This record gives sequence, structure tokens and C-alpha cells, in this order.
Amino acid sequence: HNRRDDEGPENCRPGPAEIELRVRGGEVRDIELIRRFRDRADGAVDLGDVSAGQAVDYLMELARTGGSGSGLEEAVFPAVLADVEALWKDLLVLAREARVDEDVRTSAIFWVGQEAADAATEGLAQVALDDDEEQEIREAAVFALSRRPDIEAVPVLMEVARTASEAETRRSAMFWLAQSEDDRVLAFFEEILLGRGGGG
Repeated sequence: HNRRDDEGPENCRPGPAEIELRVRGGEVRDIELIRRFRDRADGAVDLGDVSAGQAVDYLMELARTGGSGSGLEEAVFPAVLADVEALWKDLLVLAREARVDEDVRTSAIFWVGQEAADAATEGLAQVALDDDEEQEIREAAVFALSRRPDIEAVPVLMEVARTASEAETRRSAMFWLAQSEDDRVLAFFEEILLGRGGGG
């Protein structure tokens, strides 16, 4: 499938990409991006070309259910490389699916955090503030928010720090705010400390 070169790992060039599916017992057990032709496994069967959209649909389904029903974290990365518009929407859906393997969901959240759309930040905030999510998933969403540009991330992290019901989520948001050089952060910390009665 075609891959984009605006994001993702260094040395990613536009053009077709090749992935290798390792199948055992009739089920996909592992996925690997082939970087050079000679990296192909001996005896590999070439299944031919597919469009970027078809590849992403297949990879996202593997990420969701996996060959063994547990989901395949390795499927997320090659899906992200595909030249498919607004893939972050599918990644957010994947990240929110409670039945999906936690590693898959964490990977999806990480890649949403790399997307440039403002709407991605809003979606991450929803995950971070969702009381029904596992704590590790909420903290992955907070971390992904921290990777966004300060102009987007700081207000949302402040909201999470103020309103999240779990102390660990609030603490995580405060930690990442402390890494920012944004002028709003010190004023926010002062507000928090004064609210605690530290204004004497």
C-alpha cells in the first residue's frame, strides 16, 4: 500500500510499502514491515498489491481482533504509514474499544497523539477523562496529549488536572504540565496551590 512521508519514522519515503504476515495454524501471529527486498523470509508467498485503504482496513481489523482473537499491536504501525486521510478517527475508535488488547489500545493512543488535527486532542481528552477506562489507558492518553504542541496541549492538560476523578490521572497531567515552558503553567500551579490554602 502507498505510504506517506509527512510523519512516522525517519527515512520513510513515499511509495509502496510491503508487510510480511507470519501465519501459524491458519492465523496471523506476527506482522513486520519489510524495509528491503532481501529482508523477506525464505519461502514467503507474495499476495500481490492492494490499495492503501484496503490495507488499512485489514490491518485495523487485525489490530482489533488479531489472528488469535487477542489483537495484534504490530498491525497499528504499518496502518499509520498508509496514505489514508483522517486515520486518527479509526485509531480513536480502536483506542476506546474496551475489549481490545491493552497494548493495541496504548499503541493507537500514541499514534493519535502524533496526528496534527485539533480534533485528535479533543478525542484524547475524552479518553483521559473517561472514568470507565483502565488507569493505564487514561495515562497513555495524558502522555499522548503531552506530545501535542503546547498551544493545544496545555489547556487540555490543565482541564484534566482540574477535573479528572482519579488522583493518578490528575498527577500525570500535572507532571507533563511541569515539563512545559508555557507561561500559563506557572500561573496554573499558583492557582492550584492558592486553592489549597497556601496563600499565606
